[in-house]
Amino acid sequence: MRAKLGRGKSYLLTLSFLALVAGSASFPFISLNSWAKSGKAGLEVETPPPAFAKAEQVGIPSERIARLQAVGQTLKNPLDQARTRFLLANAYLEQKNSSAAQNALEGLKHPVLEGWILAKQAEALSQQGNKAQALAKWQQVLTEASGSFPVPEALYQRGLLGDATSWNELLASYPKHSRTADVLRVRLTAKPGDVVALSQFVRNFSDEPDSLTFARQREKLGALTPEDGQGLGMIYLHQKLYREAARALSSAPATAENLMALGTALKEIRDPSAATVFDRVVALAPRSEEAVDALFEKAELLRGDASRQVYGQIAQQYPEHTAEAMIALAKMGNKAERLQGYQQVLASYSSSAEAAEAAWELAWDKAKQGDTQGAYAIARKTVDTIPDQYRYSPMAMFWAGRWAQQLGDAGAAKNAWREVLKRHPNTYYAWRAAVHLGLDVGSFYNRQLPYVHRIDQTRPPTVLAGSGVVKELYGLGLEQEASMQWKSEMYLVSSERMTPAQQATDAVFTGQSGHHLAAIKQLNLISRNLKSAQVLELRKDPAFWQAVYPLHYWKSVDQWSAANGVNPLMVQGLIRQESGFDSAIRSRVGAVGLMQVMPGTGQSIARSLGVSGQSLSDPETNIRFGTWYLASTHRRWQDNSLLAVASYNAGPGNVSKWTGSSTLSDPEAFIENIPFQETRGYVKSVFGNYWNYLRLYSPEIAARVRSLEK
Repeated sequence: MRAKLGRGKSYLLTLSFLALVAGSASFPFISLNSWAKSGKAGLEVETPPPAFAKAEQVGIPSERIARLQAVGQTLKNPLDQARTRFLLANAYLEQKNSSAAQNALEGLKHPVLEGWILAKQAEALSQQGNKAQALAKWQQVLTEASGSFPVPEALYQRGLLGDATSWNELLASYPKHSRTADVLRVRLTAKPGDVVALSQFVRNFSDEPDSLTFARQREKLGALTPEDGQGLGMIYLHQKLYREAARALSSAPATAENLMALGTALKEIRDPSAATVFDRVVALAPRSEEAVDALFEKAELLRGDASRQVYGQIAQQYPEHTAEAMIALAKMGNKAERLQGYQQVLASYSSSAEAAEAAWELAWDKAKQGDTQGAYAIARKTVDTIPDQYRYSPMAMFWAGRWAQQLGDAGAAKNAWREVLKRHPNTYYAWRAAVHLGLDVGSFYNRQLPYVHRIDQTRPPTVLAGSGVVKELYGLGLEQEASMQWKSEMYLVSSERMTPAQQATDAVFTGQSGHHLAAIKQLNLISRNLKSAQVLELRKDPAFWQAVYPLHYWKSVDQWSAANGVNPLMVQGLIRQESGFDSAIRSRVGAVGLMQVMPGTGQSIARSLGVSGQSLSDPETNIRFGTWYLASTHRRWQDNSLLAVASYNAGPGNVSKWTGSSTLSDPEAFIENIPFQETRGYVKSVFGNYWNYLRLYSPEIAARVRSLEK
């Protein structure tokens, strides 16, 4: 499926895309008495200082309790004292020490957390077996503090205590809430053939881990409604089961979104009827984004003049997408036609993303023809006229420096490379620019890590949006509670309607819930929105980039990288590219897990290691096998990391062909000339990831980069 240049929907991956942000800061405390007068749950309060979050997050409950008790004896500010008591109560509840928790909560006044104090009291009562009192306390939450505590959670907890009416209300009022999914699981465990519960699950929870199991059960029972067909189709599409998705979606309501999903599934299985389905999308909603997407998908499905006619239709009917259609048409022609098409796009749509791509293609062609002056002129003009958010901007900027260097203008070259570091600091081209500026940040022969890296330098991200309740809970290190509160507040707000700050906040909680790939993708999307003042501020903060380039599974990465003699930060960058740290992911060709190891390759590695019974879905095994294979590709290419990484993606056979037809004396040019677009982008992404892990987690490199930016 084509890249949509930041617009439209992805029908192959229906994930929520979210993001992470900056670190905590201390603050001047306010009087608890004046604070309490407002009594508003949504009151904005300053984030708690890092000591609170550290005390809550680190260690087992008994260790946290000891620290909090010691801290509490030194505190004189009422707000600090209230926070400490709340955290103590939470730790006691984890220990199942309900009496101590009740003592900590007794008489506790914290207006922003009024509902949460009541909820913790209800939890303590439940631990003691006081069911009736716990039910009454949860009812008090619903009647007195629903603005400062998530209603779905209160209904769910009442249901656990035996109040079936609360669960019925939860299912009716919050059909897509995660707690509704939990209730449905309970009911389906008790009654596996419950058609009503199965239908509600498949209609509303297509991206839950067990959705496929329930989809199979529901389909087996038969008597499917159109709404069931839609739910089943989205689950199968999410799982890349395209034939099953097409079958289910063929009976779904004929909305533009459903038809688009059906067409996508049919296209994936190379069913020619996909073109007709895409036509139905256009007929049903001719002015929608789905209609534009459908036409592009149809054009990709067709060949020759039929495809050209569709691109012409797009250009005529949707002027805002004419440049995109012109680029696609240009790529269909011979070399002369391609260059002519690129020139037309550049002339007519000079500030568009398509113009940036066209300019790059024209400049690269001149460079290959030996016209360095012509290539530099186009690149220099591109740098001056094309907005930074387009992905070809750092390419043009970096190569403007290379070509200026070749022309003997060392000053212009250095200026161009400094601009790359300043304007595109997180890109592969920033790494190469740093190298050309004389910074020792590793080379393409970089199997081992020659720098000190400080993994403990990460800072917990803070939240930019949400009520005072969300920010207070998160600032106290109670991430699960903060996530629960946030999801309740944003229950009816789609990601498309969120502000950048809300999207960033949403990502905090999505990433922390284990949906790492979704969080990273949304972070990348947000980071490119250079028209937003909020995003521009985010980009200045190292903690934002640490969220974009997280260190999930770092202990295993570090251990097995050392065992296999490969660069741990490069491994981290490769995992980020391969799976986005989603350990359950599978590719359409069958690659499994974090490092996307093919089952056959895994069997071969297992034999080499003398082990058996290993599962590639297990993160530890996957990292062990993946680092072993990466080490083997390094050995094959005499520790050339460029060729090793390319082989990891395209296979050593293809890389052998490329090295036979292209010189390695200029590795940067070699990468640009890799025939496979996927591998070309893959190599840049892995090395770009490596660069970001290096600059974010090596104090030595971070200091050197800052010196170049001055």
